Amino acid sequence: MTYFFRCALIAVLVLCFPPVVGHAEEATAPERIVTAPNGKFFIIRYNQVDQSGENAGQRLAIVDANDPRTRFPLAISETPDANTTMNLAFISPDENWISSSDSLCSARLYHRTDDSHYALASPACLGELAFRFLAAQEKIDQKLIGMTAEDHEVGTRLINFVDWSSDSRRLLLALSASIGPPEEGSGGNIFKKGIGWWLCYFNTGTGKFELTDRLRAVNRDARKQWDGYYGPSTPNAAMPLSAEPVGQESGWTPVNRRFETADKRLNEIYAALQKKLAPAAREQLKQEQREWLIQRDTDAAIHANQRWTPFGAAALMEGKAIPTEQRTTDLEKQLKP
Repeated sequence: MTYFFRCALIAVLVLCFPPVVGHAEEATAPERIVTAPNGKFFIIRYNQVDQSGENAGQRLAIVDANDPRTRFPLAISETPDANTTMNLAFISPDENWISSSDSLCSARLYHRTDDSHYALASPACLGELAFRFLAAQEKIDQKLIGMTAEDHEVGTRLINFVDWSSDSRRLLLALSASIGPPEEGSGGNIFKKGIGWWLCYFNTGTGKFELTDRLRAVNRDARKQWDGYYGPSTPNAAMPLSAEPVGQESGWTPVNRRFETADKRLNEIYAALQKKLAPAAREQLKQEQREWLIQRDTDAAIHANQRWTPFGAAALMEGKAIPTEQRTTDLEKQLKP
């Protein structure tokens, strides 16, 4: 573990809650939001109720799959109140890290201290540090990012989890923010200038943010990814879905282009096979292809919905590209003598 995280963990270990057993104070059942890759624990979101019976906001907790009554709540550095809501959580492949967010901080990072406990990796809000990095890289005055009107608190700053790298060394984040003050007469709600879906990595080994050639290429169009009024525009199908492992940085083909290539090749193979087959077999293949297309598009929609990502259009294209490549391989075998 790096010096950065050793110091940070020592500083925040006191914030860890002891395990809590029994939950008679809850008015509603907790929501299970994610299961660890090894299946040994999962994370729930539950309504916290104080001693007087009043709502104390929503919290996240680690639950041992073999002992569901025992919880280990995730800490936050600020003092929560009744309006504090902890959101989704994303567990790294090696299960040593958890990224999350809440109403007090747009992105937090937790590091594993033992089998059941996770502590804040840093007392500082990871989201705040990410926007500082964006400001430095894009040469924007930090005060202009997510700026609010004097009598409003609306400023626009959003941060989305995209992916963990397979080696758990990189957390891929997408940042969006208004730039400058709101338009006059808009009531402080309209921001015509902004930057959308700006990508960066947080490296858990170095404790620093970083960019690679892949991310720099995507970020060239980030200022165009603003809808001109309220926030980032709808992300297109060319957005990346995966994070690069350290030392395995490489070129990248957007999934929409991957699908176009696969679809073109499939049509070529299908046409060649149609010419080869006898009339009855040709008609059978045509019917099979119609049914396969319907099934592919249905499965692609399911794939996009089940894969949590802010880049839904890209996930849908990925869901189409993978079976299209497989279908092409299957039909190519039929072409061989």
